[in-house]
Amino acid sequence: ISKIDNNDIRSTEDRQKKISIFVEIPSNLDISNGDRISFQGKIEQNIHFPITWYDRYTLFQWWYGLIKIYTFRKIYSEKVSFIQECREYWQNIFRYYFPDSVAGTLLGMTIWSIDLLSPDIKNDFIRSGISHILVVSWSNIAFLILFLTFFLKYIPLHRFGRIVIIGGVLLFYGSLVGWWISVIRAIIMWMIWYLAVEHGKKGFADFSLLFSCIILTLYNPLSIVYDAGFWLSFGATFGIIVLHPYIENFWKKLHIPQWIISIVSISIGASLGSLPALIYHFGSLPIGSIIINILIWWILGWILFTSVFLVGIYSISHFLGYLFWYIIYLPTKYILFLSNIFAHSPILTIPDILKTPLTAFILWIYTLIFIEKNYMRTLK
Repeated sequence: ISKIDNNDIRSTEDRQKKISIFVEIPSNLDISNGDRISFQGKIEQNIHFPITWYDRYTLFQWWYGLIKIYTFRKIYSEKVSFIQECREYWQNIFRYYFPDSVAGTLLGMTIWSIDLLSPDIKNDFIRSGISHILVVSWSNIAFLILFLTFFLKYIPLHRFGRIVIIGGVLLFYGSLVGWWISVIRAIIMWMIWYLAVEHGKKGFADFSLLFSCIILTLYNPLSIVYDAGFWLSFGATFGIIVLHPYIENFWKKLHIPQWIISIVSISIGASLGSLPALIYHFGSLPIGSIIINILIWWILGWILFTSVFLVGIYSISHFLGYLFWYIIYLPTKYILFLSNIFAHSPILTIPDILKTPLTAFILWIYTLIFIEKNYMRTLK
């Protein structure tokens, strides 16, 4: 490609922009990551004006054009990497036991692969406001650290040994799912938190969130304007860490059982934390998102734990896997059932003229809450 619109990319300056196009290839064609192919076809427009949410992101990344191909010539075949083999092994296990809708949901929750999900199911997750469970983020990294810590405490290891093992596993998991912005943020944040806990320090969750936000903003400042994933990743975590305690204290006044208070307050905190991203990037608010998040929150940890456990059982005995599969299948079908119901709930649309000022106002309020919380902690 020598020319796109009015940019001549033969010059040294424009070549540095690394202009890319989306290539859509049918899944029945044999191709792997790293393969080099040649093809012919017409490049279609993929950015539409006025620029909104995903178009804004593609423009930011210099992703110009879309092409659909049905035949190609393979020039070079890349040897399948160990990471890719692990992904395929993981996918084959879930496809062995579950239909594609359930397997695709489980793969999205564990290794961020949603290839098996149909467009209708993806839209159900988006419209119901629970698409965040298909993204590897803070909950996956936190679960992985807790899972490893539980087993490592029975092994006589020095503190440095535990840190090396957990750090190595996190780096491998990041390579397995892909180094997306939410994955990088979660690994930086939770590694800081874990190091603090190992050295007997507490109360580092706020600092680790703020530090990871500063690092990633300095690395790519325009992410704040263009990247919805950047906002959603920090927003939901901010809501759980910062807003959740205030919400929990409010519910305690109503004398509700503690386990219900925890589920409700965490779900509401995550939804409120994601509010600026939903308004600014999408301009819409699913009315039923808070309710459905409350209804599914209690079961997400169970699905993550049992999914990992199933992979271990599969390596021992397929028959034991069949005895075990239904305790994963039923909760996942429960989530799919709710997503389909709440996908038809009303959606509040925010006028374009109000998106930016409303987002700025909410962020200002959240900043005051963050400062007040840490100021009171300092006084104590």
